[in-house]
Amino acid sequence: MPDATRISGAAAGLIGAFFLISAGGSSSGDVASSYPPGYRPPVQGDPSAPVEIVMFGDFQCPSCKRFETEVLPEIRSTYVDQGKVRFTWRNFEHYGEESVAAAKGAHCAGEQGAFWEYHDLLYRSQRGIGSGAFSRTNLLGFAEQLDLRTGAFGTCLDGLKYDSVLAGDYGLAREEGVNGTPGFFINGEYVAGAQPFSTFASIIDGELAKAQ
Repeated sequence: MPDATRISGAAAGLIGAFFLISAGGSSSGDVASSYPPGYRPPVQGDPSAPVEIVMFGDFQCPSCKRFETEVLPEIRSTYVDQGKVRFTWRNFEHYGEESVAAAKGAHCAGEQGAFWEYHDLLYRSQRGIGSGAFSRTNLLGFAEQLDLRTGAFGTCLDGLKYDSVLAGDYGLAREEGVNGTPGFFINGEYVAGAQPFSTFASIIDGELAKAQ
């Protein structure tokens, strides 16, 4: 499993652009122009928390599921729920059509205030790449499980509204050198792969110490 890698030197400009976009701003070039005006990525936790974890993930990615089910709950209880960390989601769907459909479904659920509930349900429902787990029928079923308005959800899912968001996130990931999932940035420090909780905790605690 790869070690955490600190971004420095030549990447500094890109990191600046990355966090500007993460905060809802824009950077120069084609990546920023891909996003709809005013778009902000889904964030869990206190928006003013001193540490931000940005995850690039794919809902079909087995390693992402391992992180989401084994590591993220501990990060949430230890840091996010305590107001110390905000967790930001970015799409990096590279496993095919079902990955794209699932990502769109999560954003459509977000329109009804249920992005994170849908996000978690997708990972719990993962059955393998290209298995049909994220067919349109199943995605609508997940919306029904969460008591969403399925008519509005289906219209959103079939539309093109979030294509530019997915394209923007994918371009941003490539620009930042992310080439697999899951990939993370913790206040500018890149962590590749589903690392154990201790790896994240070490970096987060270091960043919290700096903020004091």
